[in-house]
Amino acid sequence: AAMDIFGGVTDLTVEQYRKVLDVNLTGPFLTMHTAIPKMIENGGGSIINMASLGGLRASAGACAYDSAKAGLIMLSQQVALEYGRLGIRCNALCPGATRTTMLEAAIGEVAKMRGIEIDAMMTKFTSPVPLRRMAEPSEIGRICCFLASDDSSFITGSALVADGGSSVVDCSGYALGA
Repeated sequence: AAMDIFGGVTDLTVEQYRKVLDVNLTGPFLTMHTAIPKMIENGGGSIINMASLGGLRASAGACAYDSAKAGLIMLSQQVALEYGRLGIRCNALCPGATRTTMLEAAIGEVAKMRGIEIDAMMTKFTSPVPLRRMAEPSEIGRICCFLASDDSSFITGSALVADGGSSVVDCSGYALGA
């Protein structure tokens, strides 16, 4: 589950800010709060929290979302630290732009505000990404399968970035080459 309400610190109401934090940070906390005792009883396991590149990099108009996802990364690291000795691994997956209904709706709104076609907005949105595209949900799903498997048995406390290279781009340098 994820949600965002577009706006900066002075744009959002306290209620809107709390709603975004409740869904994106408190929800995973409550899930882990309930699941971890059962996982301990069963000898451990793997927790994968869906964070975001927004938890590592700021995006204009995403103060609540980015803050919640940054908190989720730290919460995942805390769980890894506190429960690793009990056989529980916890990682935060940080995807970049992924073709979800939520993202497509947000890009559609921006396209509408700017008076351009959504396909043109999608191209503009992905142009700084080295792979020049968004992730498909199935690509993120396969990473989750890896993190849940024994193939990742020595990975815990990580903020694993899957962003098509977005995080390696220097925005000033990109502007020179665009």
